[in-house]
Amino acid sequence: NNSWKVSYTPQLFENLPESLKDRIEELLRIYLPYVEDQDHPQWQFRYESNGIHCSAHREKPMIRSIRKGIQHHHPVEYLQICWDLSRAAEYETNIRAQSLLKSYNPHASLVYKAFQQIWPMSPRDFATAAFWTLLERNTKERALCLIAFSCDEADELKPVEAHVRGTLNIALNFWCLKDDGCFHSRI
Repeated sequence: NNSWKVSYTPQLFENLPESLKDRIEELLRIYLPYVEDQDHPQWQFRYESNGIHCSAHREKPMIRSIRKGIQHHHPVEYLQICWDLSRAAEYETNIRAQSLLKSYNPHASLVYKAFQQIWPMSPRDFATAAFWTLLERNTKERALCLIAFSCDEADELKPVEAHVRGTLNIALNFWCLKDDGCFHSRI
């Protein structure tokens, strides 16, 4: 079998409500097949620029970017930057506020992020579940995956204040080492 599988550890879903565990497994099952296949029939090619392949889903309002051969960092470094809320301003240039709402275990948490207004839209905020895991394929390939999505559990912990609450269907980051460097795919 040539598909990515979650590397289950005892603490992976520890203290996590069953509804969140089920949603995480469902999202990984649906979206992992898209992370590497540039020619997947459900995605329509849009453009390629500076080593980034961009495509749009044919039926859903989603975009996907695939970058091959990034030499700058190891996948673990990318995950650490994205998981550390104090570093969010390094890659989210219009972030206004962020906070950890709840930590279930080292792999799963509820997160709040508020963004500056970008005219003509109202300011947005998001209350999401965030989850990372190690993936395995065959016997030697490893990858890291970070997903985030809106959920009721996070909404209940952070009421909307002076923003429009955005809905995040899926944000998926996938990193693995290839012969030419770090491979990154984002949905």
